Amino acid sequence: MRAGVTCTPIEDLTVVAQGAESLHFEGAPPAWAEILGAAHQPDGLRWHPDLETLLGYVAPPECSAIVTVGEGWAFPLDGPGEPSILAPGERRRCKTVFLLTRTGEAIGYVRAGSQVLVNEPPTAGRIPDFARRALGLPAPPPEENTDRFVARMWLCDVVAAGRRATAPLDWPAVVALHPVIKAMTLVGLEPPPPGQELHFMRIGSEAWTWTRLVEQAGEAGWLADLLPPGAAGWMDEGVLSRWLLTMTPEVSRLLDDARPVITKAAARKLGLLLRKLDVVRHRHPPWSGIPNT
Repeated sequence: MRAGVTCTPIEDLTVVAQGAESLHFEGAPPAWAEILGAAHQPDGLRWHPDLETLLGYVAPPECSAIVTVGEGWAFPLDGPGEPSILAPGERRRCKTVFLLTRTGEAIGYVRAGSQVLVNEPPTAGRIPDFARRALGLPAPPPEENTDRFVARMWLCDVVAAGRRATAPLDWPAVVALHPVIKAMTLVGLEPPPPGQELHFMRIGSEAWTWTRLVEQAGEAGWLADLLPPGAAGWMDEGVLSRWLLTMTPEVSRLLDDARPVITKAAARKLGLLLRKLDVVRHRHPPWSGIPNT
């Protein structure tokens, strides 16, 4: 520990979090509160309805921490991992509590009645991301590059165009809808020759980094239009990446939606190209299976 730096005992923060939980009555919608004064011995709480109101919020100096409380359902996750304390198919009503201080200390738990199902804070996700930004702290960095987001934008356009068309889209029409290819067309460049699509699409993802997208979010245009009011300039790379990736369906689902509106040959090429881009995959988010609402 550095001289002059004092850490708040985790036990004290847990007591504060439990006190906030006790003020959130059963059946109430999710809410969050600013902890005023010292985080381990606050002078009071200032409550806010709706966890989404954290987005874009900048906590004043007197706020030393933020705590969120919400109800949800806990259920065991499928797949490998540590054994679940819930039986297969079991669902239990629970409360999720998360507290973060301005110095970055965090506690969190999921309680079902008197039983604690999870006794550690989530490391990433919408609520911890929003709390960190509200307190002026950086969020965890993006877990991956922009490939999946660019692929989702592409597939959303393919599905929309295919549903408007009177006949299934062929491969050239599908390629022409990729954001990189559309950008090339706008500046008067020729589309890539057959077989070279992958090379150009990878170049686009390398150019559209999360850093560049954060910059674009602060400018007038398509990205700023996608974000809620107050988000531009408030989101950092980590928050923006997770926001954009969770606001659109998974690549695999969009691929399923695209298949009926494009030709069979185009569907085969599209599936192969997406696998080469390594964007067809799924990951469970932190605290998956225990939603806050």
